[in-house]
Amino acid sequence: APTNGAVAAADAKRGVVRPGLAVLPLANMSTDKEIEHLADGLTEDLITMLSANRHLSVAARTSTFAFKGQATDIRAVGQALGARYVVEGSVRKVGTDARVTIQFIEAKSGAHIWAKKFDEPLEQLYARSDHLVERIAGALFAQLTWAEADRSMHAPLESLGAWEYCQRTATRISRAAGSVKSMQICVAEMEKALEIEPDSGISHAMLSWGCNAAIINGFYEDHELASYVARAKHHLKRARELAQDDLLCLTWIGGAENFAGMQERALHTLQDVLARNPASAEAWYIICQVYAYLGRFDEARQAIDRAAELAPEAGFAPLYGWYRGLTEFLAGEYRTAAPLLARKAIESPDYGYVNILAALCEDQFGNRQSAQKYIARAKEHNPQLRPDKVAGMILMQPDKEKGARELAALERLWAESAAT
Repeated sequence: APTNGAVAAADAKRGVVRPGLAVLPLANMSTDKEIEHLADGLTEDLITMLSANRHLSVAARTSTFAFKGQATDIRAVGQALGARYVVEGSVRKVGTDARVTIQFIEAKSGAHIWAKKFDEPLEQLYARSDHLVERIAGALFAQLTWAEADRSMHAPLESLGAWEYCQRTATRISRAAGSVKSMQICVAEMEKALEIEPDSGISHAMLSWGCNAAIINGFYEDHELASYVARAKHHLKRARELAQDDLLCLTWIGGAENFAGMQERALHTLQDVLARNPASAEAWYIICQVYAYLGRFDEARQAIDRAAELAPEAGFAPLYGWYRGLTEFLAGEYRTAAPLLARKAIESPDYGYVNILAALCEDQFGNRQSAQKYIARAKEHNPQLRPDKVAGMILMQPDKEKGARELAALERLWAESAAT
């Protein structure tokens, strides 16, 4: 695996600019020296954990600790450290707890993008602070993803690099997942990313994911299927060749493998990512689906709850209800799944597969009229869709008999809809 220096040198050679992030020493808001040591330790651990993401240029501890105890102008800090974003905060004692506040700031303007407070028992933090550091790092990366996507949406197209296109795509998936149009845009933007940077592993991985998502969700026209299959395979192979120690790239590789029906391989990929970066909310979200399709439902629920704990407000957070609903549906817990799927169908009425699962839930309850409303909506927004196009998704679930029954029910509902 390349060293950080080798990665930076390769980036510079290709003209790739990684977003700079500086974590300033957390201020001790008490007179307790133990809090001082705790604040310094949390800062150092946070720098270390964020540095696991090689797509970020995280300022070294020696650089940021030079600002300790100073009244600093964030804009000056950003300029001095070459950082696009600055993280600052404080630690203070509140009874038997420590209150840690974190602010995520855009360096150029000094404007706050996000802020949050975390309360943890002091005794627990003194013994081991990993859990809190993971929560902060996961939340920060999720916020950075959205900030980078929003920044790129307002930047001239000619200034965008592969990284910007990747963040635009990741954010579009989380905010507007499920429509044919949004997936077509995602695939097109990943192709643009590879025109700019042909050796971008994450772009190859996300393009493979997008092609596999189009196949498994039935987003394609019949004449497009062969192209989607060929591209999905090619870009997954290329991503594997380029991934090396790129954990974000490996996360998307795991997602592509899951959609391609390679759950055991996806599980290995994502478990390896989480062993090295347990703060990756993205990997926790995707491994939830892998566990669910393997029939390991309790682990799927634990994974998605961990993802939501790490990044409750940004990143893939808007997908929580959908992924949880899908998990409960695959587990046969229709009563639990139905309201989650109904809510997602309201949020994304043009997502055909969500409407199909909601219809199958209603059919289970004997609510044929309600089931037909969902089928009609799926057909309205996805005229290219047919039951055979989502058969792979339905039959891929662990209980094959359940899958066969549901596919038969879908074919019946589809035929009844056509008859009316």
